[in-house]
Amino acid sequence: MSSDRRTFLVGAPAALLGFPELAELAWGQSSGASVQVAQGVADFWATRMGVPSRLLLRGAGRSSAATPPSSSREPETLSSPLNPRPRSGAVELGSTQPIIEATPVSAGLSGFGREPLFFYLDEDDHALVPAVEVPKQKLHPSGDTMVDLQMHRLRLSPGDATQFGRFASGGIYLDMQQQHQAQQPSNPQAMTALASSLLSAIFPVAAASKAKGSTSAGASPTPSAGIPLQETAQAQSIGLPNGVGKLAFSCFMKDRRKSAFGTFVSAFLEMGSNSSRLSYLPMLSLPVVAAPALVTIRTLVGNLQLHGMDHQWIMGSGPLDVSCTAEGCSNLPAGLRLRTGTYIAIPREHSDLIRNKLNGLKMQDGFLVPKEAGYLDTFDAVPQTLAGATYMSIALKVKPTKLNNCSFPVSTA
Repeated sequence: MSSDRRTFLVGAPAALLGFPELAELAWGQSSGASVQVAQGVADFWATRMGVPSRLLLRGAGRSSAATPPSSSREPETLSSPLNPRPRSGAVELGSTQPIIEATPVSAGLSGFGREPLFFYLDEDDHALVPAVEVPKQKLHPSGDTMVDLQMHRLRLSPGDATQFGRFASGGIYLDMQQQHQAQQPSNPQAMTALASSLLSAIFPVAAASKAKGSTSAGASPTPSAGIPLQETAQAQSIGLPNGVGKLAFSCFMKDRRKSAFGTFVSAFLEMGSNSSRLSYLPMLSLPVVAAPALVTIRTLVGNLQLHGMDHQWIMGSGPLDVSCTAEGCSNLPAGLRLRTGTYIAIPREHSDLIRNKLNGLKMQDGFLVPKEAGYLDTFDAVPQTLAGATYMSIALKVKPTKLNNCSFPVSTA
């Protein structure tokens, strides 16, 4: 990402930017005041993203059904089949299981159904292949890799698009972190895993052409238009030692009225979006941070998402294992297999809508369309392709590299 003044702003801690509402969130537990929270969201951030419940807003945290009555330990240290205890010395946050807790929220949609399924678009066969089934021979054989990830488009189903128009805004949080499979006592620096994280606001396309800061409740975006996300220059990059790491994200709708999230978004809109088409607004960016520091940024994002009951999931996942090398796949057989190309994420509850429709496809401007569709056919083809399903398209570039102390590429100059 470029290092201009706006990049500095989106990379700065919220408290330093003078947002009193966010400072109240950060110190919410000491205020003694309770607030309305979406309990299912709190469970997600506590049990899947590794945020200690004591750092979440009062009234939030693990639900009584999720907490063993006799346990006094913090949720991130609990050991269970769905939340195994991290190995000694490992730097890992949250569970390796991606399931969102199926605790209802007021908006009605959450749980296992909004956990994403990832597919890789094989451009030679014009077919979507489950990301866990990408052939090993199509990956780099071994070694360190550099991954550039760009969220390209969010295509909402008609139902989700209508809901999103009513909420008038939403958010996407995504982080990637390194994962060390073997410790190297002779090189202490190599034991510190790094991560990259980003929080952005998203808006319905129908509202994007309106004046800056408009909420336009009731505006319904056209599903065929989709929501443009990151530009190429906004892609996140991270080096993965041995080609393995973790990916986690949360994508949600959130009404900007009477919520800390709305106050946060409005503050950044006041600073200026530098965009004539407001559909994607990056707010907080940490391009390089020590992985343990993700607890801090996840705490902030989790509190922003759960504050108030005006919430609905689009998709969300706790940390997922990813591998860019054939060697890494041998150690992480259930991990997502990453190679250069396009991936899409689809909510599990939309799986029936794409069953037997995974062939004869190509990607055009971030949208899935029939392989025979021409450039001028895009607008008409998009709503008819995987009709009724929500999906996010993601562009990846994976290339071999040599990491210095498992952190940064070694300079070749």
